[in-house]
Amino acid sequence: MMSLVRRLVSKKAALMSILAPKSSSLQPWPTGGMRDVQELDRALIRAQEMRQVSEAQFVQALAGFWYEFSPPKVDPMSQEFTDYWHNMYVQLANRPYSVANEKWDFDLDHHVTNPYPFCTQDPQTVARQLQAYSSIISSMALPAGASIIELGAGWGNTSLLLAQMGYRVTVVDINDKYGTLIKRRAERLGVEIEYVCGDFFSVPEMASRFDGILFFESFHHCHDHVRLLRELPLVMKSDSVLLLAGEPIKNNLPYSWGINPTGEALWQIRTNGWMELVFRESYLLDVLAKTGYSVNKVDAQGNPAGVVYICRRS
Repeated sequence: MMSLVRRLVSKKAALMSILAPKSSSLQPWPTGGMRDVQELDRALIRAQEMRQVSEAQFVQALAGFWYEFSPPKVDPMSQEFTDYWHNMYVQLANRPYSVANEKWDFDLDHHVTNPYPFCTQDPQTVARQLQAYSSIISSMALPAGASIIELGAGWGNTSLLLAQMGYRVTVVDINDKYGTLIKRRAERLGVEIEYVCGDFFSVPEMASRFDGILFFESFHHCHDHVRLLRELPLVMKSDSVLLLAGEPIKNNLPYSWGINPTGEALWQIRTNGWMELVFRESYLLDVLAKTGYSVNKVDAQGNPAGVVYICRRS
């Protein structure tokens, strides 16, 4: 999942009215597993109050609770299993899912010169992200001049680095404000990047084929990941590489895949309406195999953002 700071850094004061506390006094600290939305809201209100103290206290409060889901014990690739998660999303987000929910606002002019992760001014955050970019570039290992498309590019940091290396880069993001940000940052660097405003499923409709396809902290926002994996070969060459990097993988997850139960993910769903999925690694590898990919994994010395799954057509 994208870092909480990454996507909320310029929205610290923005709060959904549904979570607004009825008084300024601190509520009892709800912790542990949540089983209904009302209980979840009490925990989120408490986290919101702690945010008035510091961002660190906010993150700590979110880390103290989770949601206890009970998906059906059926094939995780079945429609019944998928429908359960879509219904749970509607309950948690209080709205139907739409890719438009993934949009958010930020200070464009400020972030052109002060993008994430540098705007955090936190050495560990910056170091983790730089390590992740390094892991992605070395894992992709494409020859100079190769064509690369990044889906859900966000701030565009990885794509800008690739463009500076001479790759032909296309970025896709549903948020056209990100597209403007990336274009302006590219102009400052003297590189060219093509921006396409669209969702993940607009990519298989493209006429081009790419040498590399990259998801960095974005694949888990796809509401139908199996369909996407099946359709991506439409824009792949026989020797293309697909990279899934920085994805939320939890091997102790009590289900194969589904809504991320952590407080951080629940905050994003409840307040912003983002899709926040999580996967067991065994499931991810299985679904990749069943959709026609062979996979190699690159670890990143304890940095989840730098973990890369290198996928090729088998």
